[in-house]
Amino acid sequence: MEASRDIMNDVNTTTRKAAHDLKGSMQEARSSLKEAFNDRYESVRRQAGEALSTSEEFVKEHPISTVLGACAVGFIAGALLRRRH
Repeated sequence: MEASRDIMNDVNTTTRKAAHDLKGSMQEARSSLKEAFNDRYESVRRQAGEALSTSEEFVKEHPISTVLGACAVGFIAGALLRRRH
């Protein structure tokens, strides 16, 4: 009877330790994923800001080309949509 209590206590202790270790591993994985996501988010955010700045500079330096390009895109999109219907 005493042996089965010892076995049960050992199982209980082992289970608790495994659960504690798993919780720690999950917290570490979550932390790593969060850090990787934040790094990637900041990188994309920075690149988007640079793209916006570059676009603004281009529009300021070439306003006529920009308007003509926008008109061409609109004309082509309109022609394609008209063909569909």
